[in-house]
Amino acid sequence: MQFSPYSKIRKEVRKLISKFIISTGHPESVKNIAPTAMSLINFPSAKPAIITKVNVTAAHEVGERNIGSKLIHYETPTGTIETVEGFEPAFKANIVFGADWITYDPDGKHARIDLASIATTEDGGSIDYRYTGVITITEDVAKIFNMTPDAKTVPFGFSQVAFQNKQASNTMAPNKILLILGAGPNVAASTAKHFASNGYKVALMSRHGQAANPSYLNIQADLARPESVKEVFAAVVKEYGNSPNVVVHNAYSVHQTSAGPLSLSQEKFEYDFAVNTTSAYLAAQEAVKGFATLPADWPKSFIYTANGLNVKPMPQLVSLGLGKTAMAHVLETCVLAYKTKGWTFYYGDERFDNGQFVAGAISGEAHAARYWELSQDRVQHEWMDTFVAGIGYKKFQ
Repeated sequence: MQFSPYSKIRKEVRKLISKFIISTGHPESVKNIAPTAMSLINFPSAKPAIITKVNVTAAHEVGERNIGSKLIHYETPTGTIETVEGFEPAFKANIVFGADWITYDPDGKHARIDLASIATTEDGGSIDYRYTGVITITEDVAKIFNMTPDAKTVPFGFSQVAFQNKQASNTMAPNKILLILGAGPNVAASTAKHFASNGYKVALMSRHGQAANPSYLNIQADLARPESVKEVFAAVVKEYGNSPNVVVHNAYSVHQTSAGPLSLSQEKFEYDFAVNTTSAYLAAQEAVKGFATLPADWPKSFIYTANGLNVKPMPQLVSLGLGKTAMAHVLETCVLAYKTKGWTFYYGDERFDNGQFVAGAISGEAHAARYWELSQDRVQHEWMDTFVAGIGYKKFQ
């Protein structure tokens, strides 16, 4: 007994024939997107079932690989996945997070697409949507990847599409994930170990990207380039299938100003601000985008490793204190803005029992225990979490 392509795609969701449309984000490009399935180009005799529209907002060249191919990361934060009129079962989903990692062959004639995204349906379901394939770089395809206003659709038939739905019986359960930006041997290492022992997947970002533990996802990035924050989150989704539900910003940079608080050069000032503030703000921004896609009953928390410089300034540490003070304000406003969602935000400030800074005596194990306790409680407590090893939260004047 033979099945028509149409009956087959009804029986096997993973073999649904999909048409992939890229909207470049340019106003003019909207005019070039076919409004109905009947006007789409290059379809064979089989009927289309699903139309995917992905909005590409920016491209970041990662660099060349050792085989000579070039890797470019494209941001694909929004879009839609929708069945063609008349197809059953009908559904529509909005893409809420995504990234496309495209590898160009050394000769420039072909590109290998590897798109991963998360979409939410109108009834609250979640879809893990993957799109892979090898495409010939024609003039029309080049317009798409160059994001020109007159770009249209990619040709049909070069790709494979895979869906996973969290309600499906054969779906892998989403992962609870800890992401630490600024992974070192003390706070990050202890916190990662603590969360992993409690069943969490762990992703660590550092400038060197070396594997502290082969079971973790180790990501190389430089937070002095704040635009790399999105790439870090995209790498987590690509590896684990969903966004992290606990995010810790643990990085810092400081150029001391022994000649006075206004003696710092613009270059050093901007470098420290990028690491201490801009990257942390963008990490919180990406974190809440991901929180919105995760199961409602999961804990979701953003924690900023800090110190007391927001209340006890030190002239020689002006750039570090500026960053801590700015993020303290951001976190306090996040508590006000998201208090009804069950998302928590904390400024982690370890102190001695007398209230003095721990400075070089900072305890990785104390941070790990405290960060676990804070992140797993969906009730927001005092956002400025001054804590003492072995005691927990303690309020200081």
